[in-house]
Amino acid sequence: MSIRAHIVEKIDYKGEVFNLWHDKKLLALLEIEGCLDSLNTDLCGLMEVPRSLFETYIKINVPDEEKYTQNNIKKLLKDNPDTEYFMFYCF
Repeated sequence: MSIRAHIVEKIDYKGEVFNLWHDKKLLALLEIEGCLDSLNTDLCGLMEVPRSLFETYIKINVPDEEKYTQNNIKKLLKDNPDTEYFMFYCF
């Protein structure tokens, strides 16, 4: 079976949910889960994150600078109750 490459004409994205350079506890979870494997060395590209990872993240104690990110993710989960994987365009 072959895998074909397709041209991407448009990527639509919404507002920022988290920052890979600043949200260190989230970054550690993403790395353990293997979510960062699809990104380049600058952490840019498309990344898929399972809901279960976010459910874990919102339960852990994070520094004050990551509280904003936890709140963003809580809202994301609440607004998308049936979504099991979230796709992010990191740049």
